[in-house]
Amino acid sequence: PISVLYFQTYKTRADADAWFASRTDQIQVIASAKGWYPGSVAFGSTQQPGLTDYADGVDTMAFLGEL
Repeated sequence: PISVLYFQTYKTRADADAWFASRTDQIQVIASAKGWYPGSVAFGSTQQPGLTDYADGVDTMAFLGEL
């Protein structure tokens, strides 16, 4: 698929935190209203990364420099 959207509701913020923490290696980006959730980006910003935003946390230039 071109993209996948996963939607789930939680009873408490702690439940959401636990779910995200248990899947950090499976989640590429978390988007939230105005980026309020820790480590998230604002809606509409997921495809506009900054210079220090690396895909899957890997600094591409440093990686290529080590080859």
